[in-house]
Amino acid sequence: MNTTLAPVVVDHSAVLDDKLALVTVTIKCYSGYHRATREYIQELGGTLPDSAAVTEGSIKVFPNERLNPFSTLRRSVFRKIAAKGVKALGSGNTFAVPRDALDTIEAALVEAREEFEKELGVLDANYEAYFEEHVKANQEAEVILRKLGIPKAVALTRFGFDSHIFKIVPIQKEGEGAKSVSSLVEGLARQLFEEVAAEADKLLEKSDAFTRHQKAGQKTIRPIKDALTKMKGLEFLDPVIGGGIQLIEDVLSSLPQTGYIEDSPFAKPFSTLRRLLEVMSDVDDYLDASGRVRNGIPANEVLFPPAPVTVQAVQQQEPELVEEQSPIDIAMPDLVGDVQTVETDFDLGLPEEMPDVMLPTPAAAPMATELLMF
Repeated sequence: MNTTLAPVVVDHSAVLDDKLALVTVTIKCYSGYHRATREYIQELGGTLPDSAAVTEGSIKVFPNERLNPFSTLRRSVFRKIAAKGVKALGSGNTFAVPRDALDTIEAALVEAREEFEKELGVLDANYEAYFEEHVKANQEAEVILRKLGIPKAVALTRFGFDSHIFKIVPIQKEGEGAKSVSSLVEGLARQLFEEVAAEADKLLEKSDAFTRHQKAGQKTIRPIKDALTKMKGLEFLDPVIGGGIQLIEDVLSSLPQTGYIEDSPFAKPFSTLRRLLEVMSDVDDYLDASGRVRNGIPANEVLFPPAPVTVQAVQQQEPELVEEQSPIDIAMPDLVGDVQTVETDFDLGLPEEMPDVMLPTPAAAPMATELLMF
């Protein structure tokens, strides 16, 4: 029998004081583009040269493919931090992370900074050569490129790598301290479910396993396992996260552990996996499912709820009330009086005069009895 668990009271202040930290990372990079404003186009006579480096709205002043290492590095750093924490304070470069993951994150930041400095040195040594190659490849726009190109010293100032780790100490208004802290922690829990939902939706919408092949390899479900690891690290934010973890673990343990995950006439593991992702991709559905699993409902029943049994109530009809009728006074004919004669057109074939019928006297009764028996 399923029973509802008693609500767990989370000490949100302790979560902020002992379990969470904020990490901010800022990686700046020169884009290599210059806006092609209407005013600048008019300066050129109202037209732009036909060149791959020049498009309406922007001009590629520096070959941005030479700047790709910095963009790749930025994505890599953010991905490593996001694997442990969630975006916080509405910022794209600030994360709330569990404190027991700080050593891993700090090591990743040190490595990223070293890689950044290395790439910046390569750019410093080759900046002018990269620019000349770009001009040579787009000679029809040479005048514009040389006019808008910026010196190396100026370009290098547009690069930067900065990171900080903070303890979260919200400013509490009088009378609203506990409320503001709770709101912050609960918001982070919601953010976790939103980020997991985004990954699940991406898998459903973009993976060939679900859009074309209707079967999944073991690598396909790696993002689900990554989400599971992330949720385990942040389970302390809200007890319902534990239900979400249990739901994923129960489904993954039921799937084939090697080879393809696909349906057969005897089992439907791929359909189960798809249904799991459908639930996970909707934040509210996933929160609801997590709560139900936490309350003891089996994962399979949560994903595929049994059809509700409709019980139709039988409406008892009240007996129809019949008004009591007063006795009907029926006039009976006077049998002793005159007998009314009814005229008819039917010929009964009887003689006009009927012979007299003599009733037997008491003395003749035996004879009459015999006649009747015969």
